[in-house]
Amino acid sequence: MPLGSEVEVTIEIDVSRTAKTKAFIPILDEEFEGVFKSGVITKSPDALRQELAGEVRRLEALKEKAEEVGDQKAKVALDRLEGEQVVNTVQRQVAAAQGDPDARGEADRKLLDLKAAVDTVESALEWPGLVQEAHRQLDSTREVVEAHGQPEEKQRLQGLADDIERAIDEERVELLRTRVDDVRDLGARIVVRQPGFWVGYLDYLQQRRSHMRDQAASDRLFTQAQRAINSNDIEALKAAVRQLIALLPPDEQEAAEARGGFGGTIISQ
Repeated sequence: MPLGSEVEVTIEIDVSRTAKTKAFIPILDEEFEGVFKSGVITKSPDALRQELAGEVRRLEALKEKAEEVGDQKAKVALDRLEGEQVVNTVQRQVAAAQGDPDARGEADRKLLDLKAAVDTVESALEWPGLVQEAHRQLDSTREVVEAHGQPEEKQRLQGLADDIERAIDEERVELLRTRVDDVRDLGARIVVRQPGFWVGYLDYLQQRRSHMRDQAASDRLFTQAQRAINSNDIEALKAAVRQLIALLPPDEQEAAEARGGFGGTIISQ
């Protein structure tokens, strides 16, 4: 079936609450029965408590973000949550389910209502948060480009800035995400050309020296890096830094790569 093909679904429920389902696909001119198998999985009291705690934490984080962004849509969604006392209702139902197995199904349904309400707040905050990030990334990258960029890079940034403003005006989420990534990548590529960046990176790795897997190799590479700095050989310095990163444990390699928000730019340059 091609993506987006029409499907007609019929659900019949008899007096004994037995559900029968069938689907008709016009493009095939065929009907299929039993396309949905219902089944209730009763969650444990502990699982219900954990899910509730997770949703409450998510909601608190969204409240903080809403305050920071100041978005009216998110405020309305949060006010509705407060007014309908959704969290309090779920808390009471989850508490009742701790000693009453029959109450667990209702607690699970109320949790789904809470998740849907929190999702609404999250969706309302996605756009203003992205716009805020776009402006922040543009400002920081513009500083780098004006200080160290080539003429074509300055021109590239202006084109990206125009695209970002157009995406904001037209509320085009995917275009805005893409252009923010492009701006970040442009800034990162300029930054990693600067000797000072690599000297600072070496200082950072020096602090992680004791964590490196091969101390003899790290000693040799730090010596090479210092020699490269003394002779103003930036390519040799880059090579030493990349090899030092590879000596870190896997989780620390990821943290080292994420330093400065440049990710894989460090290795790929």
